Formats: sequence, structure tokens, C-alpha cells
Amino acid sequence: MVLYLGRSPSILQKTCSHFSDNEGMLHTQINFSGTPNMRNSRKYEVNELRNVVTTERLEHFCHYLQAKQLGDLTEKSELYIVDQLGTGASMNAFLQILHHFYTKVKSLRSTPKITLLLMNFQDEIDHTQKDMYYFSATNQQLTFYGSSETGLRGMTIKAIPLCMQEHDQCALDILDDEMVQYYLLRGREYPAYCWTEEYDTYRDSHPELATTLERELLKLMALHHPLE
Repeated sequence: MVLYLGRSPSILQKTCSHFSDNEGMLHTQINFSGTPNMRNSRKYEVNELRNVVTTERLEHFCHYLQAKQLGDLTEKSELYIVDQLGTGASMNAFLQILHHFYTKVKSLRSTPKITLLLMNFQDEIDHTQKDMYYFSATNQQLTFYGSSETGLRGMTIKAIPLCMQEHDQCALDILDDEMVQYYLLRGREYPAYCWTEEYDTYRDSHPELATTLERELLKLMALHHPLE
């Protein structure tokens, strides 16, 4: 399975769904925001309550994962997670939730075999975030530093750079715009305080305008045969 985590990689999920038959590989997008059960690591996120995870909210999010077919995977399955990495706190929080989901909810001995596909990392370049993580390009491994202060769980995981540029007004920046996400890519803000039934309708909504634009885009693609 290929999992597109949060809003930023949703354009890749949309592209793959139209240009590839996926050859039996399931592609799915999971809305996920913030740093659940951790302090805010982004300066523009000022409300600490958005990250509070209760037992009920965690259970609801696990139902969401199940609905997205993550519960069909086993310890032997391959799970590729696409995202871009900043401080690394959000990814670490999601990996902790996956561990809970598979070992506690699904009663497996471990998670599936996870590989991170990092959009903003470059080939042959090591990446580091102080007190958070270190990525070795040679070994293709991302190591998170465990810390009670940051809330990160220490772990080492396979990671592969996708070499997409990251700077102001580039594709990654523009496609993360709220309106572009809502009307074209189905990306939704989904922090922990929204893990409730009341928010499900918004999370899963797909405006009619998005359906129309997608239909017209497919017509243009058919006319130009870009892959032939």
C-alpha cells in the first residue's frame, strides 16, 4: 500500500490515480494534521488543544484507518508513506499511532514493513533536524531521537528521497493552499481535536466543483495522450 499522509502529497496521489493502473498496489490518502499528543512544533500553530488526544478521539481515528483499509495489512505487508518532512514531529506522531493501531487494535506483533518516501529530501544529501532526527543518504535511513521533552519516540526507519524542490511559491507550496486542497485535492485539516463523528462529513466532503474540474481535466488528458 502507498499512503499519502496529510495534504501536501495529495497531488501525487491524484496523479497516480489517473496515470497508473497501480498494478494491484492500493493508493490511499489519509488526512492528518498537527502533532497529536505533542507540543506544537510549528510557529503558526498556537492552539495547543488541537493536539490533545483522548481515548475516544484515538479510537475514532483508528476507525478511520480501518475504513482506509490499513487494517487489511499484516506484518509482512509493505507500507510506503509519502510526505514532506519538516521538524519530523508530525511523522513521528503518526508512526506512534500506527504502532498502537497494529499492536493494540489489530493485535499484530508489529507494524507492516514501513518505508518513508520524502518529497522534500534530495538524493545524496544527509538531512538533520536538531534534537529531532538524522537522515543518512548513504544508508537510506531516518533516525528519530527519542525524548520525553519533545514527545518523540526513538526509532530508525527506511526512507527514500523523492527530490521535489521546496521553497516559497514552488509547486509544493502552492498545492498546499487551503482553497486548492479543498476544491481539487480533498486535503483537509485534521488535527486531533477533529477526530469526532461531527467532523467526518467535512473530512470526507468532495465539492461538486471539484468533480467538474476533475472530469474536464481527464478530457484534456485523453486528448493529448501525454504518456504516449
